[in-house]
Amino acid sequence: MTSEEKLKHFEESAIGRANELSEEMLSEYQASLNKNSREYQDSKNQQALLKVKTEIQNLKRESNISLSREQMNIKRNYIQKMEELTGQLFAEVRDKVENYKKTPEYAQLLERQIREIQKIAGEKEYEICLSPSDGDKCEALRQKTGANLKLSGEAFLGGTRGMLDHQRILVDYSFDSRMRELQDNFTFEGGMSHE
Repeated sequence: MTSEEKLKHFEESAIGRANELSEEMLSEYQASLNKNSREYQDSKNQQALLKVKTEIQNLKRESNISLSREQMNIKRNYIQKMEELTGQLFAEVRDKVENYKKTPEYAQLLERQIREIQKIAGEKEYEICLSPSDGDKCEALRQKTGANLKLSGEAFLGGTRGMLDHQRILVDYSFDSRMRELQDNFTFEGGMSHE
C-alpha cells in the first residue's frame, strides 16, 4: 500500500469514525431533546390541568356564593311579604273587632267577662278596667253587675282587665292581649298542598 493509499485509508477511517461518533452524539442529543420535550409537555399538561381544576373550583365557589345570595334575597322577600300580609290580615281583624264592638253582643261579652272576674275574686277586693272607648257602656255594666268598674288610663282595643288586689293577679280579657297572642303564634300555611 502506498503512502497515498494509506493516507486515504486513514482519512476514510477517521472520517467514518467521526461520522459514527457524530451520529451517536446526534442520536443521544435527539433522545435527550425528545425526553426533555416529553417532560416539558407533561409539565405543561399538568399545569393546564391544575389551572382548569382551580378555575372549576373558583366557578363552583362563585356559583355557590351567588346562589346563597339569591336564596337570602328570596327569603328576605318572602319574610317581608309574609309580614305585609300578616299586617293586612290583623288590620282587617281589628276592623272587624271595631265593628263587633258596636253590636249588643259586645256589651253581653263585657258583662260575662266582668262576672267571670267577680267569680275569680270571690269576696276579695278587685278592680275592673274598661277601655276608654267603652266609656258609654260603663254605667250600664256597673248597674247590671254591681262591679267596681273604671276606665283605664291607657286605651286598648276592647274587653276587660281585672286586678285582684289580694293576690296581685291581673285577669286580662282584653282584645289587645288576645291579638298579641294570636300574632305571636300566627303562621301562614299555604302553597300547593294547603290551597
